[in-house]
Amino acid sequence: MKLVLHNYWRSSASHRVRIALHVKELAFDYVIVNILKRDQFTDAYRAKNAMHQVPTLEITEDDGTFHSLTQSLPILEFLDERFPAIPLMPKDPYARARTRGLAEIINSGIQPLQNLTVTNAIKALGGDSTVWSKGYIEAGLAAFDATVRESAGQFCVGDQVTIADCLLVPQMASSRRFGVDVTRYERLAEIEASRSEDERNRLFYLAVPPSVFEPIVRHLASSGLVPRTDDPQARPWARVVVEKPFGHSVETACSLNALVLSLFAENQVYRIDHYLGKETVQNILVLRFANSIFEPLWNRRWISHVQITAAEAVGVEARGRYYEEAGVVRDMFQNHLMQLFALTAMEPPPSMTADAVRDEKVKLLKSVRWLTPETIPTSAVRAQYGAGVANGNLVAGYRDEPDVAPDSQTPTYAAIRFHIDNWRWKGVPFYLRSGKRLAKRYSEIAVQFQAPPHLMFGGHGTHRELQPNTLVMRVQPNEGVSLNFEVKVPGAAVALTEQLEVAPVDMDFSYSEAFGETAPPAYETLLLDVMIGEMTLFTRSDEVEAAWKIIDPLLTYWEQHSPNPMPTYPAGSWGPAEADRLISLDGARWRVPLAG
Repeated sequence: MKLVLHNYWRSSASHRVRIALHVKELAFDYVIVNILKRDQFTDAYRAKNAMHQVPTLEITEDDGTFHSLTQSLPILEFLDERFPAIPLMPKDPYARARTRGLAEIINSGIQPLQNLTVTNAIKALGGDSTVWSKGYIEAGLAAFDATVRESAGQFCVGDQVTIADCLLVPQMASSRRFGVDVTRYERLAEIEASRSEDERNRLFYLAVPPSVFEPIVRHLASSGLVPRTDDPQARPWARVVVEKPFGHSVETACSLNALVLSLFAENQVYRIDHYLGKETVQNILVLRFANSIFEPLWNRRWISHVQITAAEAVGVEARGRYYEEAGVVRDMFQNHLMQLFALTAMEPPPSMTADAVRDEKVKLLKSVRWLTPETIPTSAVRAQYGAGVANGNLVAGYRDEPDVAPDSQTPTYAAIRFHIDNWRWKGVPFYLRSGKRLAKRYSEIAVQFQAPPHLMFGGHGTHRELQPNTLVMRVQPNEGVSLNFEVKVPGAAVALTEQLEVAPVDMDFSYSEAFGETAPPAYETLLLDVMIGEMTLFTRSDEVEAAWKIIDPLLTYWEQHSPNPMPTYPAGSWGPAEADRLISLDGARWRVPLAG
């Protein structure tokens, strides 16, 4: 057997594998993946080269079979299974931790994992803590044993220990140095000790800045708090909920997916989008596929176009720094609007299982025609809000908000026309728009049907005033559905006219009126789904990447082609005139919701 270790030179996980190979007395070839100075190892580099920080052991069997293992825990488990003579993980937690401590100290020339207690003990003897010689072994072991017995007694419960316990114990001592509240681990041990093993479920919710996402998920995995579990039915479960933004571009999203899926199984990762927890959004599929009057009309023959709107009345508030980095497209389109888009246009799934629904959403996103430098100028509009009036108060423009550059090119409004290249939707434009400081907070999906081929009501030219039939699914506020259609105006006076008069009316359904209670908050619905393991309303890794691939060309083009000047719209209005011109190219106009 030939072993080759690909090792990132600063990674503590990589050092664990080197130590383990020495303890097992195994010969191996060693390849350093990269060497960077500390100031070169930036967040941007991490995002692009996530796997450079992960040890990979390549194994060539005697019969020529080749396979590789990534991450320290699977590698260590493999080594103990194949070479059990010198175990890395004795059942006793003290012995486990001491085995690792011995390996750190005795294997001179191998940079040890940080252990503050051992380091200080050696420094007290006047030695260099990075050079482990036998003169320091006894003092180092004594100090290390004290740390192990203090920490392991708190964090290793009985015989229910895994290899992660061995790797976690020395880190507990170092955590005190950085102000980590270890009492939380003690509390976790107390809670789990009072429950049967299959009830020790764990849910971690990550609403954190992108800069700390990577170390958090790495430590959740390496500490054993979230062990990888490929079987979604296994108990107890450990799950991770991830808030947006998931990446800053298609490249960073792919890197994050590679990192997360190298640590956890897909069934353990819940990428949350609170829009999917709203009742109307969940009702889209029911409305389409449980009512035979709608689905036969849901295609290019009967539908003229679709408008998907997410309007916000507020400005950037105190989020200027974040918004300068994100902008409206990353903040709203890549996640919320793409989800509404996919649910509205997807094909019917064979069942309502999570993967069946998500498979169809991915197929739809992959059918969306990509924007190109040639089509973007006539398919997309961007703008910033200027000063204006909101709720009766004068408000500042975007460039005058705190933490916003006075010459900022970040859009607060965008309107984009998409086309879907498949049999159902060929030639039907989908208009997506979102913006800050608009006239009203509301989100809706409006499906506008084709006009009748021949109009016989009213005098000459009257048909131009008729409103097209429109099915509107209100996401917020006042969640519900309405259908607009034309009816005859009643009355004797009308009957005396030369032509019949018609007027539009709405057939309206409201969740609050129909069911007599307010729908639960979206997050409540979604977090309950996490606990029961229902993934239908959460985005899968390939779905995230497919959405980014649609949005990325637009972001790249806009970053390379700054508008001069940036289009603006007054705060409290419905957006820039450029957006009206965009939709008018297809003979349509934006819907404006009724007041209230």
